[in-house]
Amino acid sequence: MTDRDASGGAAATLPLTVRMLQALGAWFCAILLIIAVAIGPLSFSGEASALLLAPLFGLSGYWLAGRQSGSFLADMGVPLCMAGAGLLPLAIDALQDGSYRWWQYLDLVYVLPAAAIWWFSRNPALRFAAALVLAAIVWYWLGLDVSWLDEGAWVSYFGAILRQTLLVLLLSWWWLAPPPWGERLPALRLALAVVALGLALAERHYLWMSANLPWQGAGHMAGVVQQQALPVLALVLAVCHGLRRERVPLRWALPWLAVLPLLLMSELFLYPVLLMWLAMLVPGRQRLLALLGGGGAVYAFSRFYYLLDWPLLYKGLVLIVVGFVLLGLAGLLRKESLQ
Repeated sequence: MTDRDASGGAAATLPLTVRMLQALGAWFCAILLIIAVAIGPLSFSGEASALLLAPLFGLSGYWLAGRQSGSFLADMGVPLCMAGAGLLPLAIDALQDGSYRWWQYLDLVYVLPAAAIWWFSRNPALRFAAALVLAAIVWYWLGLDVSWLDEGAWVSYFGAILRQTLLVLLLSWWWLAPPPWGERLPALRLALAVVALGLALAERHYLWMSANLPWQGAGHMAGVVQQQALPVLALVLAVCHGLRRERVPLRWALPWLAVLPLLLMSELFLYPVLLMWLAMLVPGRQRLLALLGGGGAVYAFSRFYYLLDWPLLYKGLVLIVVGFVLLGLAGLLRKESLQ
């Protein structure tokens, strides 16, 4: 056994709390090192110093991160490599003499470095950080809301439908029938799920405004339902495929019928419901998926409840009816399971 294997094995056996403290100390030391090395050149040379600092931090951090997985030096390499990648726009500006503002095209700047780091890096933390950048770029591109594409009303409308539909199908495929990408796929699919869930819940939503009740005409409600129809259909097809693939009885899907109206009324519930379904259908213990989906569902319902421009009496009646429906379905499933 080499010294490298011995140190990697020792790091892998460390308790979680010790690993977290080690990683925190490594990041703190790396930040101090970055400041100490970069403050001088940036103060005297400005953007031109990025031509030296970007490859220096990026290559040295990548080399350290790949040497001993779980060691202190490997943990230091992650923020160093990220700092080098972060200086890429400054380096490109220096090469272009400031004539072309690459800050407006960060997706084009970072897509190739992030893809290379995600594919070739052997450090799980660095691979996941690169996967997060790739997932954010994929979210940005699928929505067609990019700075180098002519924007318009049709772009934002159809882009949102396209993005939600493709992401539902993509996440379902990567978890239910994963392609043989080795250790790269878990980092990318988890990063895409986190980015999709976070950005979808963070967007501003205007739902059912001006007391637009279901019995008072269509208006904004019809527009939201039409926009959500295709993504919800993709979700239903993915769930049916997963139930058939895992040979799960269809009666276990009955409680989720109460959620179907919410999926059509708001895009807030799409990814939380998808992640909770994947946590049920994917073999093995998918606690992280269940935690992300459950937490996202609670947050989505709290936002939807206050965005819904209904009187409190109607909101309370809806909550009571939904509660009775869920209790009845839960009792029915428990009775059938005991039989």
